[in-house]
Amino acid sequence: MSQSFHNVNVQSHRDKMEELITEVNNVFGDLSAQQLGWKPAKGQWSIRECLDHIMTTNKQYYPQFDKIAEGRYEPTFWQKMPAFWHNFWGRQLVEYLGPEVKRKSKSPTVFKPTAGRLSQHIVKDFTDSLKLLTRKMIAMDHVNHTSVIITSPVSRLVTYSLYDTLQIVVGHAERHVNQAKRVKQNPHFPMG
Repeated sequence: MSQSFHNVNVQSHRDKMEELITEVNNVFGDLSAQQLGWKPAKGQWSIRECLDHIMTTNKQYYPQFDKIAEGRYEPTFWQKMPAFWHNFWGRQLVEYLGPEVKRKSKSPTVFKPTAGRLSQHIVKDFTDSLKLLTRKMIAMDHVNHTSVIITSPVSRLVTYSLYDTLQIVVGHAERHVNQAKRVKQNPHFPMG
């Protein structure tokens, strides 16, 4: 039997995932393909793109999550840096990418949705992806989330704890679900 560190944030993250799944199904589940693809203005994302962006971002972490869950995690040179380095990046990204938008920024190319691969079944794909993320979180609960260090998918120089990583992915999902809800609330949003 594997040891559990009773990582305090796992249950709250699981609860938030369930909440987001329910919310996305309720708010976007009955929308047409036209409504899901509607953009408020040039350069702004549609509901479909907001949801795809979350899935695209989360998938970048899966290879590391799988190694951790399977006991194959071996820290890299950058992941072995002193804790203040990881703590700095973790705090910055938890704050910057959380549910509350404090300042807008462009997403790195690796995380951007592309129109050619956006599914018409984005709501189901999205909720399935959050269920998969939840399973991956559960599979990693046997390690100490504060001592396992993750490398950012954007730069190998940016590292942060698994604890911060899970806060980042959950807060980031909530952030873009909120963005998608604002798209739907736009007064020019197509009805029916």
